[in-house]
Amino acid sequence: MNTMETFAMILSIVAILGVALIALPALRKRGIDPDAAIKQVKETAETLKATVEIVKPFLPEHEALDRLDAVFDLVDKGVGAAEQLSIIEKLPPRERKEYARGFVVDSLGILGVEATDEMLKVIDASIESKVLSLGHKANDKPPDAISETA
Repeated sequence: MNTMETFAMILSIVAILGVALIALPALRKRGIDPDAAIKQVKETAETLKATVEIVKPFLPEHEALDRLDAVFDLVDKGVGAAEQLSIIEKLPPRERKEYARGFVVDSLGILGVEATDEMLKVIDASIESKVLSLGHKANDKPPDAISETA
């Protein structure tokens, strides 16, 4: 069950409890038929359900969020590949970010997705975040920089 369906369910329960605890006793005091009120509540619940169906395309299952998830997965793979190539000395450490970025952009191209300027910003930030999570520190020198000074 997604967030919107949960929200609609909670809203429906609150509405039903409101009708049962407040509205029905008030209606009875005024001599109004509660069966008609219950019918109104059922119609409202059906309307809520229809509204959820209309709003579903804008919820977490939306295509744009699926694309972002794909980008994040590709960034993980690109950074991992760049790190491994650097470790086995097939890629200079200073070229890891460009390699990872190229991997993501090329992979998106294969999927028929053009990397727009906005998407490139997301890709670059995701690469930086992934590298940070690997434990690199600002004062760490890449292996080729260390060998140059030795």
